[in-house]
Amino acid sequence: MMEDFSRKEIGTAVIIYKDQHSDLAGIMAEIVERTGALVRENLGLNPAQRCELHILEDWGSFIDQAAPQYLRLLLRLLKPLWQGRMERTFQVAGGWMLPWGKKLSVGIKPPDILGRSQSELGKRLFVPVPDLLEKFRHLTCHEYTHACTAHLRLPFWLNEGLAMRMVDYLAGYQTVLENTHALGMTESTIRQLRKATRLAAESSEALLELYSGGYWLVRELEGADPLFLRNLLSRKRTSREIISRIQSVSDSIAVFQ
Repeated sequence: MMEDFSRKEIGTAVIIYKDQHSDLAGIMAEIVERTGALVRENLGLNPAQRCELHILEDWGSFIDQAAPQYLRLLLRLLKPLWQGRMERTFQVAGGWMLPWGKKLSVGIKPPDILGRSQSELGKRLFVPVPDLLEKFRHLTCHEYTHACTAHLRLPFWLNEGLAMRMVDYLAGYQTVLENTHALGMTESTIRQLRKATRLAAESSEALLELYSGGYWLVRELEGADPLFLRNLLSRKRTSREIISRIQSVSDSIAVFQ
């Protein structure tokens, strides 16, 4: 299967692409390099190890190509159990990062497919980016940041907040809408958080609160102590320890407990 694809190595990452996407692969390589530098400078983390990046044209071929060989048969047998969720996610997501043990796989939709994707969450959360190639850059930065933090197994809200903040640094401006700062965490969302580590893609209001809450909390932590995030992320910590440490510099963490 791999003979139909080319490979481009960039540090510890490998970009896998069709010849028709060679220009996009070059852009992706540049963003991976820049994001690795941003993650190192702002978070004190190294670039992701054993990370593959793919141009995401459809979710099925991505899974077939990205999954480790030893898992492919099992995934095919269990496909009826996860196919529906993948199809729904593909309709709204511009990209994703999947961990397979020590191997990490990032998929980013090309600009022509991004233009057909509709996400109400994205419209309410992010500053509009009409240039689809620029949006491709932002998504690559966001998902590759997730790859760089994957080994820490961070809480969802913190993981997303960090990724959105790295996109700010890449873009050179605030990419999250200012009015999201006023959003609060509702009791409904807090109850869902206490019951599960992940929220269903259908819980749009809860996801909006979590994404925006995580982003603005990261901004607050940066302002309180420029070295706080580097120290917090210096090793893997439990969610309880993360919350305890954040409590020492911010009252905003109370809603995530």
